[in-house]
Amino acid sequence: YQAVGLSPVVPLYAASMVVYAWWAHRFHTEPAHAEHASRSRFGSVGAVFAAVPRFKLFLAGLLLLSVATSSTDGFVPLRMLGTGGGPFLIGVAVGLAAVIEIPLFTASSSLGARYGMRNVFLAGAAISILTLVGYAVAQTAGGVAFFRALSGAAFGLKYGALVVLTDR
Repeated sequence: YQAVGLSPVVPLYAASMVVYAWWAHRFHTEPAHAEHASRSRFGSVGAVFAAVPRFKLFLAGLLLLSVATSSTDGFVPLRMLGTGGGPFLIGVAVGLAAVIEIPLFTASSSLGARYGMRNVFLAGAAISILTLVGYAVAQTAGGVAFFRALSGAAFGLKYGALVVLTDR
């Protein structure tokens, strides 16, 4: 990266997408039976929107939350560097986020049974908002790293709940 910059990234990404498409094309799917076929011209997506009118609002909120959270992926390491941190602290923060995220992701089904899946998702969303505010107000690299590690809890709760909620 330091020697050649980012210029090879787009061609490498494009080549990997071609390989992925070739690999995925090898898997044959069974055609839908007539009794399960959707009557909407948009297929199963149209059927979901017709059956659950508030699903559009849910997707819009999910998009807003995901864009806000994903946009910090490139910003947070720079914020840590700008407040005096280094690569080690960035690595520790990301590693701690994963260590927190994985158990919460697997426990989200149990938490959902106890508190309700919507509440688990809302808790994850609330933690996401807290981490976004924390990134803005933290004055030290350790503070930014703390909020980055805390984002693992948000991810584990949000996406663990989403897996179950979308199955319903």
